[in-house]
Amino acid sequence: MALLAVIIGVAIVVENRPALQGREAYAPPNNGAAVVAATSTATATATATVEPTATHTLPPPSPAATFTATVPTPTATRQPTPTPSPVPPVVLTAIARQCAQYTDVQRLLLTRVDRDVLLPRDYLPEDLQVMPLNPGNVFYGSVQMRKIVQQPLLDMLDAMNQAGLKTIVISGYRSFADQTLAYEQWLRLFPDRAPQLSAVPGHSEHQLGTAIDFSTPYMKDQYGDYFSKSFADTAEGLWLTKQAAYYGFTLSYPQWAEDVTGYEWEPWHFRFVGSLAQQLLENHVTLTEYIQKCNGGS
Repeated sequence: MALLAVIIGVAIVVENRPALQGREAYAPPNNGAAVVAATSTATATATATVEPTATHTLPPPSPAATFTATVPTPTATRQPTPTPSPVPPVVLTAIARQCAQYTDVQRLLLTRVDRDVLLPRDYLPEDLQVMPLNPGNVFYGSVQMRKIVQQPLLDMLDAMNQAGLKTIVISGYRSFADQTLAYEQWLRLFPDRAPQLSAVPGHSEHQLGTAIDFSTPYMKDQYGDYFSKSFADTAEGLWLTKQAAYYGFTLSYPQWAEDVTGYEWEPWHFRFVGSLAQQLLENHVTLTEYIQKCNGGS
């Protein structure tokens, strides 16, 4: 009976004790392994309950081509545009340098005669002489030139002959009356172009007795005329273009100066001006320009 009473008492005590919560519901053994296990379990539980961090998606960058800069561009200070000074043509510069030589050239070689300035009808050079030409250089009849032209012309023709060239002298001095006949012939052939093809009587350099026309015996057959611009492409024409200046002859009416001279290109027409010819050739200057500028336009 006594034993039964004890058991009943213990049961009553246990029934009346309040229920344990949390960790107190489980009393682990008192050792380190149990503590670690409990801690790991708690950590795992805590980790499992953490909400995942939200992922933020950034918008794609705008294309570079549509990007608009917001940095203000500094405004450059505009400098005043300088007014360019007129640059004198090379030809005028060359003339200015050579005008000092103007007084050294014999005045009879620098007589101005062109489309604006004419010679008197009765103008006749005082020292005209018939040129003693080599028969191979004769076109027809005799040719008269001023005495100062004679030796330079003979020397030049001799050099051309020795080079195997076939050069003929078409005309030298031409009087006012002869020029009248020549101009009338051009006027009949080319009434609209005659003033550009031939000088009006009184305006011809041939009346000075220092101008000369060259050609070759085969010009008529190959080109239809002794006076043809194709003369420039012949061996004789090319030689004269490069070498005549060294004998004192200048091309009066170059292809590049028709607006200056007023005449069409005449690759056969040369005028004797002495040592000045080399300066004109090297500096690309026409005799017309040289005389006008260095003689004050007269």
